[in-house]
Amino acid sequence: MRRPSSTSCPAGENGLNTATPGRRLGGVPLSKPPAFRQSLSGRLEHNEGLFAFLLVLPAMLIVLALYIYPLIYSFAISFLRSDIRYPEEFRGLKNYVEIFQEPDLLVSFWRTIYFTVVSLAIEMTLGIAIAVAFNNRFFGRPVARSLIMIPWAIPPVVTGIIWNWLVHAKIGVLNYVLYSLKLIPRYKPWLADPTWAMNLIVLADAWKWTPLVVLLVLAGLQAIPDELYEAATIDGAGGAAVFFRVTLPVISWPIMVTLILRTVEAIRVFDIIYVMTRGGPANATKLTTFYVWEIAFKHHMMGKGAALAYLITALIVILAVFYYRLLNRRVEL
Repeated sequence: MRRPSSTSCPAGENGLNTATPGRRLGGVPLSKPPAFRQSLSGRLEHNEGLFAFLLVLPAMLIVLALYIYPLIYSFAISFLRSDIRYPEEFRGLKNYVEIFQEPDLLVSFWRTIYFTVVSLAIEMTLGIAIAVAFNNRFFGRPVARSLIMIPWAIPPVVTGIIWNWLVHAKIGVLNYVLYSLKLIPRYKPWLADPTWAMNLIVLADAWKWTPLVVLLVLAGLQAIPDELYEAATIDGAGGAAVFFRVTLPVISWPIMVTLILRTVEAIRVFDIIYVMTRGGPANATKLTTFYVWEIAFKHHMMGKGAALAYLITALIVILAVFYYRLLNRRVEL
């Protein structure tokens, strides 16, 4: 029998068949991976930043499509006469000038300030108080913490529907309770009264967003070490002194962040107003954002509505910068 040639079957260290790039294995030629693939895989292995960028690239493209493009388009039409009754034409700053000539703009602006200030005062006061209470140990605390989050989890439109039923003129729970307690002589159409309509919307918004304040402030409270409270107790500080000299300075950062978030959301409120009152009665709840909707989608003046929307955006940016500088100053102190 003829001994097999040593060159007919290349062997590795263990006697196994091996092949080098460019040779044939089982009649099939083996080739090196493409150079660009080797280069890309090598760069990804040694460049974590590039790898992270490629991972978030699909999400960035979605954001660009859903957010950046509408922003650019709305900013562009704010300089145009974008009206279904007339052909589009460039107007420059005329839309911005005419917005300030609108008779209802100033009134809606003051209504927005009233809504923002009162709702924030209620939310921050109740939120901090509830968070301080939840920071202490008591029976049923986990259940109470879970239940307090329910209003925040409900969508704003559903919140408006719930409050509409609560204050309904004929079958509302509020009328039933007050009439049963002899506090009102007859059922009252609360949302038909301009004063009550605005204040009930404020209460509905506060009911919706107070849990968020509780959540953020409670997170700050739980980061306070017990040693600070023990030192304050040893120094003879009472409950009020501990709160104002220990607790409040430490949670000032979460409070300021919450204040920024809620200020922005309060200025932009639309859902609850649209569901509960549609800006009525007698335009008593027509805030600035509802005024934008009315100009753009009810009167079909998209250019002027976009101009007013960007004026509101500029106001929000100014307030955010003011809050940020105030927050940095407090941190430095």
